[in-house]
Amino acid sequence: MLSLIATTTNATSKAVGVCGEAAADPALAVVLVGLGVGTLSMTARAIPAVAAVLKNVSQALAAEIAADALKQESAAAAKSAARAHLAILEELGL
Repeated sequence: MLSLIATTTNATSKAVGVCGEAAADPALAVVLVGLGVGTLSMTARAIPAVAAVLKNVSQALAAEIAADALKQESAAAAKSAARAHLAILEELGL
């Protein structure tokens, strides 16, 4: 659903944003960016971790990670698939 929304709004130059716990999860933030979400809003304490991960992931890699996550059959499997691509999470203790 988010992919469809992002694709549709990006084609019309409209911004797509996600706020809350989803945006504050570093692995999910990468998936959201990979799906075309342009803005993430989260609590201030989540910003350093999300920023540290995102600065180490290109848009192309984020898109690959999102595509892999979408292939999974459950939310848990999607999260595991995304995390498997993100060695930086372990390096940062996330």
